[in-house]
Amino acid sequence: MDLFDRVATFVFSSIGTYLAVRYILIKMSLQEKRVSDDKLRDAIVNSLNANEKRLDGVITDYEACQSENVRRDNNNLLVGSIFTSASLLILANALSDGANGHVSVYALVSIGVFSLWFYTVFRTSEKLDELNYDRIHAIEDALTKHLGYEFGIHDYILRKTNQEITRNSKKYYKPEPWLTRRRIFWSIVLLLISFAWMLLSLLG
Repeated sequence: MDLFDRVATFVFSSIGTYLAVRYILIKMSLQEKRVSDDKLRDAIVNSLNANEKRLDGVITDYEACQSENVRRDNNNLLVGSIFTSASLLILANALSDGANGHVSVYALVSIGVFSLWFYTVFRTSEKLDELNYDRIHAIEDALTKHLGYEFGIHDYILRKTNQEITRNSKKYYKPEPWLTRRRIFWSIVLLLISFAWMLLSLLG
């Protein structure tokens, strides 16, 4: 590698490292607030009180919300695996003789494509999941009130996997370390890919 290739590859890998570390630090310091759509909750309760037969429709809505989250999770796992494999193949190709003189281009494509997927698809999926969970919590709250027992699995999981913190009379939840590690998995992949390119720029 010539000097330009080394510097450019180092810069691209540094950007990838920054993006990954930034996301990891945000997730590690995050304290979640359980959000529920109160208007939707009250509307569901009033609707069920007026007509008990509407319960099946509410359950169908609840199942649809959960299916939507599962679908996005499966898509992220599939596409993330593809982009991880592609980035590693590009890295392997950069180590071959055929990549001489063009390593920085390989680094840009490898890190850039994975980062693009991470921040435009995966991160937006997280945002959509958060909105979906607001609706799920509202349905769970409404059915808990209507049925007279704690309905749904999400609140149970929230209590079992998070430390409850009260601040300014509001409840927040800090995830257990193992849960945080699970949530930052794809950012760790980006970090490792960026580190590999950085080492290549320093030692190649």
